[in-house]
Parts: sequence; structure tokens; C-alpha cells
Amino acid sequence: MCFVCHSLGGVVLKEALVQASHAILPEHATQHKVTVSTLSFVMMGVPNLGLRHDQLMTVVGGQRNEEFVRNLLASRNNEPSEYLDCLTEDFSRVCGLQKAP
Repeated sequence: MCFVCHSLGGVVLKEALVQASHAILPEHATQHKVTVSTLSFVMMGVPNLGLRHDQLMTVVGGQRNEEFVRNLLASRNNEPSEYLDCLTEDFSRVCGLQKAP
């Protein structure tokens, strides 16, 4: 499989591949196969360090995805969000770029 992602689609793909890599039970074989069969991906404009636009919160305020967007916001001192920082570490392990602790 080859994926092409833009913006938040890249975050969704990273999360999906991380979750699929943890699917070890026989009934989750299909999900695990997604990780194993992913040969390449192209990501463009993915907010890997977090979003810096608080305006998004006004768009999603009170909606189901509000917490998701809140987890993507960079801190006031431009530090990556904790969620994205952990996701990047997990994704690096899935891609074989980093060894497990």
C-alpha cells in the first residue's frame, strides 16, 4: 500500500499505523496487515510539531472533535503538543527508525 496524506490526514495515518502495529490478536490480523503491507507514504503539510492556530478551536468548539484538535495545539512557547510528541516516537518505532525503550 502507498498512502498520500495532507495536513491532518497525516496525523490520522500515523495514528492508524501505530494502532494497527499493536493489533496482535488473531481476530485483528487484518488491521496488523495494514502496517506490514504499507510500502510507502507521502505526507505534505502535516502539523508534526503541533498547530499554532487557536482559531481552529472556535471552529470545533463544542463538537466531538474538539478534544482531538486541542491535543494538536502547540504550547504557547512553541513546544510540540504532548500527543504529537508521543505519536512521533511511536510512529518512528513502527517505521523502524527508533528502537523500543
